[in-house]
Amino acid sequence: MTTTWTDRFTAAATGGSTRTVQAKLYEMVSGIDYGMDPTGATDSTIAMTNAVAAAKASGANGLHIPRGKYRITAGAIALSQIAIHGVGVQEASTPYNDAGTVFLFDSILASPFTLGRQVTIEGCVFYWPDQTDANATPTVYPPLFTGTYITQFNFHDNTVVNAYDFLKVTTGGIGIGDNSIRNNRIYAINRCFHFLNGAPESMWISDNLFSWAPYEDVVNAGPNYYLRNYTANSGEFMRIDVGAGSYTLMDGLFLTDNLILGPRYGVRVVTGSLNVSKIQSNTFDAVGTWLSVEGTAKLLNSLISSNYLYCYNISDATTAANGMSLTSTGALSDVTVIGNDFVFCRGTHIFWNNLFSDDVTIVGNRFTSWGQSENAAITSYYALQFTDGGVRAIIASNRFAPGGGAVAHLKNGIITGGAVDVFITGNLFTSCNLAVWLVSTLNGKCVVQGNYSSNTGGSQSFRDDVTTTGVVEGIWNTWDKSPANNGFPSF
Repeated sequence: MTTTWTDRFTAAATGGSTRTVQAKLYEMVSGIDYGMDPTGATDSTIAMTNAVAAAKASGANGLHIPRGKYRITAGAIALSQIAIHGVGVQEASTPYNDAGTVFLFDSILASPFTLGRQVTIEGCVFYWPDQTDANATPTVYPPLFTGTYITQFNFHDNTVVNAYDFLKVTTGGIGIGDNSIRNNRIYAINRCFHFLNGAPESMWISDNLFSWAPYEDVVNAGPNYYLRNYTANSGEFMRIDVGAGSYTLMDGLFLTDNLILGPRYGVRVVTGSLNVSKIQSNTFDAVGTWLSVEGTAKLLNSLISSNYLYCYNISDATTAANGMSLTSTGALSDVTVIGNDFVFCRGTHIFWNNLFSDDVTIVGNRFTSWGQSENAAITSYYALQFTDGGVRAIIASNRFAPGGGAVAHLKNGIITGGAVDVFITGNLFTSCNLAVWLVSTLNGKCVVQGNYSSNTGGSQSFRDDVTTTGVVEGIWNTWDKSPANNGFPSF
């Protein structure tokens, strides 16, 4: 039977309306109708560009990409006001070019996709078949996604395998916002997110697996782990470097319920500000430094809660990286760190070296297994170290237990110097070399109250080197080793 555009279609149910076949078929445009090759034998870049244009022109609900493998070599496919639907990730065989809706990228000189406004992508695989462990170093491919005005970007239920960078934004003059990255499996060898000269607002990143694990299904040449080791030594989950742009305040990063496995850095803020944000209920595993605020960057009005932080570097056991490193010259204020598990670190769990800190709350956290560097030189490490700066902080109801390690470093609880108005109250110290040390540069007022120590390894539980009368008040503490009060505290 020959069907024409004027033939009619009627839904087979009570109340069904009658429409033309053309209207029915244009509900969803298929990429194959415009020449996309599902065998991967030919380049589908132009065909996909035409399919996107047809879907938008027809008013279709979206562009359907059937099961197959589609080679993209020219890149720079512009996406805006379009929904792209694959058939899901069918984990039936390997490598990834044998299952689901798969985009293959090789010999590509431009980013495959340039994002604009209102883009939804779901149920697709993005795969670089030539990015394997047969190469001693990764190939520097362009980012999978880039763009200058990215808003309402929804990326859900996809898999990204062996991207060099996942999303890189370089604009400085146009805002970015209202984007959702949810329920994906993504391995980006170098960076997952790179915000350069353009700070986003309202970024919701939740329920994803960001891990080198997906690349293990790629056919490799022998037991090499070049890609994984590059990520462990140089990779960054997120780099915020927006100080040169018009938008320098990143508001509303909601990073929740993700597993982030393997990069050297987690969230790294180099310039600009991370503001009004929440980092909650994530697991950072094999991430040497899970949060770094450095350079001129700022961290403001943010909540860090209920995360599991296992900060080791799988390819470097001797370098003592700090898990949470706050060393910037910009302000750090209104920061709450509550209910987190700091469970492993080569160096210090929280290293706070900043001149402009205010309203800091560190409450109800568990600090274990810090100072786990395997460097043979015996060194002092701390769970929480404030140094060379002024800070107003409450440090309360935390638990400190350093545990053992390959090297018997001196693992201490809290050290603070240069601080202003610090309350250290109700903390539990077990098997620390030294529980609390107040160094001589302390200013303002410090109250050490209601703390408890047991099994202290050193000769004292509490050391006070402050020489200014009336600065330190130590009351109601239960120390298992007599404190060394060299200064003039008032009790």
